[in-house]
Amino acid sequence: CFQTNQHQDVCLLTFERAKQMIATMQHNVEIIPIPAFEDNYIWLIHDGKVAIVVDPGDAGPVINTLTRLALTLNAILITHHHHDHIGGVTTLCNEYPDCMVYAPALEHYSFTHKPVHQNDVVTIAALDLQFTVLDVPGHTLGHVAYVTNPANKAPWLFCGDVLFGAGCGRVFDNHFTE
Repeated sequence: CFQTNQHQDVCLLTFERAKQMIATMQHNVEIIPIPAFEDNYIWLIHDGKVAIVVDPGDAGPVINTLTRLALTLNAILITHHHHDHIGGVTTLCNEYPDCMVYAPALEHYSFTHKPVHQNDVVTIAALDLQFTVLDVPGHTLGHVAYVTNPANKAPWLFCGDVLFGAGCGRVFDNHFTE
């Protein structure tokens, strides 16, 4: 920076300094809960441009949020096969054909997806996020959870209907002791 003869500060940004600034920028990723049905949430994770959703049981609220925020859907993470978690997948994939779907390997789906299970890593390069897959049978036998540790934030866990603030989800395929 320097002062001109009119006493105005002028700063010149060199190409090297610009590259340094870009390299040290924080990757601001945030989570938005989208209410669905009477008692569910669809989790939308985005950086202001690209988004992923977890368990989109209803496509309508997801498409409305993506449109309102001018976001592109990059991926869908599925925790289990119940309709209130997958009901919107086909519509979302039709609307966003480049979207990749990740779903539990031990469950069956009518939509195209990449099967995942314990210790798989789902990389969402567009958001600079990696999700480790955990097998968490109970609510359903094939139920999975996804955990990630975004830069400068506490870890995030997306566990479908396995854990809730005051308990756990219903157990359909197992017993609580299992």
